[in-house]
Amino acid sequence: MKKLLIGVLALTLCFSCETSEKKEEKSTSPNTEDLTEFGIKQGEDPKGLQVGTKVPDIEIEVEGRAVPLAKLYAEKPLVLFFYRGSWCPHCNKYLSQMAEQASTIQENATLVAVTPETRDYAEKMKGEKKAHFLVASDISGEVMDAFNVGFGVTNAYQENLTKNKISLTDRNASHQSVLPVPATYIINTHGEIVYRFVNPDYTKRAPIEEIIKVVDQL
Repeated sequence: MKKLLIGVLALTLCFSCETSEKKEEKSTSPNTEDLTEFGIKQGEDPKGLQVGTKVPDIEIEVEGRAVPLAKLYAEKPLVLFFYRGSWCPHCNKYLSQMAEQASTIQENATLVAVTPETRDYAEKMKGEKKAHFLVASDISGEVMDAFNVGFGVTNAYQENLTKNKISLTDRNASHQSVLPVPATYIINTHGEIVYRFVNPDYTKRAPIEEIIKVVDQL
């Protein structure tokens, strides 16, 4: 009887410890639910590629032409930044700032913007902003996926956009309700990421003076 009681007690303690460990593991794991306030679907966590990573071997559509990404950083560093669309006021402000500083950046680098919007919307934005840099329409979402910056949009966020007469499925080339988080990468001529800015908060952007400083040092 004693042996039976000892065995039951040991089993109970073991189960109790295991349950405690699982609770601790759960409490210390990243909480992606907080990202829903930025319109990011629960369970999605677009963290972006890290510094030191070799960029993926993909093609991007730049103004109607499929161009290997490697070609864009072959001769000088590449500054690649993602924006949600010309409907986004935060993006518009940043695009205007980029347009103003494009000539400075492009003294030592190639500047390319990537958007999920259709080519027509991308070209319209270029004209309105007088943006003298390349703009890539991410038709299939491959570029966002390759850099791990894309996400599915929550129903609540889509409803808010609809109230403002904005339809992502109409504006996006993929006809899907997907967006990139604000992200900027600087890639050296070896295809290695030397700088990154990735933030789920759609009001944040990489400081342009910081981009210029990094590019000038390469």
